Amino acid sequence: MGILKRAGTVTLLVLAVGCTVQSVPEAKDVAQGLEEFWAPCGIVKAVDFQKTNGAEQKDYYGMDVAYKLQFTSDFAKEDLWHTNPPEPVDQTRYNLESPDSAAEYAAAMADYKKELARPNEFWANHCQVELNQKYLGSIIGEAENKGIVGKDVKKGDTITVKTSFKMIKSEKGWISVE
Repeated sequence: MGILKRAGTVTLLVLAVGCTVQSVPEAKDVAQGLEEFWAPCGIVKAVDFQKTNGAEQKDYYGMDVAYKLQFTSDFAKEDLWHTNPPEPVDQTRYNLESPDSAAEYAAAMADYKKELARPNEFWANHCQVELNQKYLGSIIGEAENKGIVGKDVKKGDTITVKTSFKMIKSEKGWISVE
């Protein structure tokens, strides 16, 4: 009888400790949302999700995640990156009082602006995801991406994205609140 009593006490202790241990979110808790976010973007897909850090906060759990965007086709560097912007047009080389020279200047500026906007237009036309310059800048600035940024990409090449989530526990599991 003593053994059964001790076994019951151990079982109750395990259950009590198990009930007080807080579960924490994992990368899988945001993976589906990230896959859905990037789904309208035909040039990349989100893969390889990893939790890199996490900490309990007052009203939420803060979680850092790294994942990769895998290119779905080959793409030219001129389309993807702002790494080699065109030289600015030197206005002092034009006599803006002369209609012909002013027209040449306007044509040079139009070409300059078109080339400068090329990557933004490419992403906007091929990736129906709302991306802002800050977000793209953080991707380009990642140390792990130095080997691919500014270069042509091949199908299957990846770039790393690092981001943070504020997570709360719901009845159905962890959800992102931001």
